[in-house]
Amino acid sequence: MSILVVTPMQAELDALARACGARGFHARASSLGRLPVLQLPDLGLTLARGGTGKAQFAVQAQHLIDTGPGWDIVVCAGAAGALVDDLSIGDVVVATATIEHDYANRFSDRPLPRFDGAPGAIAGLRRAASLARLDVCFGVIASGDEDIVAGERRRALRESTGALAVAWEGAGGARACAFSGVPFVEMRGVTDAADQNAPAHFEANLDAAMSNVTSLLIAWLQAGQGHVYAQSRPAPDAALRGNSQMAPFRFSIPLEVRFRDVDALGHVNNAVYFTYMEHARIAYLRRLGLFSGDPSDTGMIVAEAACAYKAPIVFGQSIVVRMRATNLKNSSFIFEYSLEDSGSGQVMATGRSVQVCYDYVAGRSTPIPTIWRERIEAFERGE
Repeated sequence: MSILVVTPMQAELDALARACGARGFHARASSLGRLPVLQLPDLGLTLARGGTGKAQFAVQAQHLIDTGPGWDIVVCAGAAGALVDDLSIGDVVVATATIEHDYANRFSDRPLPRFDGAPGAIAGLRRAASLARLDVCFGVIASGDEDIVAGERRRALRESTGALAVAWEGAGGARACAFSGVPFVEMRGVTDAADQNAPAHFEANLDAAMSNVTSLLIAWLQAGQGHVYAQSRPAPDAALRGNSQMAPFRFSIPLEVRFRDVDALGHVNNAVYFTYMEHARIAYLRRLGLFSGDPSDTGMIVAEAACAYKAPIVFGQSIVVRMRATNLKNSSFIFEYSLEDSGSGQVMATGRSVQVCYDYVAGRSTPIPTIWRERIEAFERGE
């Protein structure tokens, strides 16, 4: 395994290295390209500093990706401010998704850029946290070059993103990884409550927060979960080139299995899987502002649908449907789906559907509207 852990600040890197040393894993100094790194061969880890701010972090992460051995996964690790009262100092937050909250596009209502964490890594980290009995929360982390130090701004950011915590650089690392086709996950230790006391609390609590991040990292690796870093390794911009098999899933939606979904054999009926995919499909289009349910919206028909069943889904099970758009042609495009158990990350089913833009009055297919093509392509590129 080759795992790259990048911290934004030198203080975070130093705290992480000290915590590893306290657990018997000592780092040795080295370099990659133009940047100094610390290597921990017993863990298969390389530690590096990415720099402060999304842009600098993206530049240095990209340099480390380009000059590295071929990373299995890149981890952004550091401190964060809590956006919810349930989080305590020292708690660790693993980002199921990183949302770039300061992407202030005033020309359209396009949603904020969102980068899902590698699903296999998240599943492994869940298991590691449970086995090690660590206080770890899983949810959205907001990313933006802004210090959140006021209660009103904290509440507004929580409402606009649904995030549990906020930090600066995660989106920069996520963008570099998406560009290079490398799995990515962000994990942060809580140092403050994103309020007026944040500067002082950051300094006072950094070592404790990074120590807990280190405990989670080591538990993950020692539990043998490091190898499940992703369900598949993404290829850069593969979805837009038609090679969708290795493209990342950038959209996901949670679903609860209803009693009505279950058949006499005690598992979800095979026909219901298509309903789950339809639910995700409509949510995807609404997320991009392309569907309101109004009859005057652009017409679309499903010309083909398929599902491969991997494991039974049962009543009460929490699942997540991940999906992506691929193969945008003149009038048609493909949605691909992965239905996964929310807790373990196990793939329960995969599917695909072919959509054709359609003029119901004329009774014929029509070209994909320009605004559809632009928004879908931008979203799938992670913009």
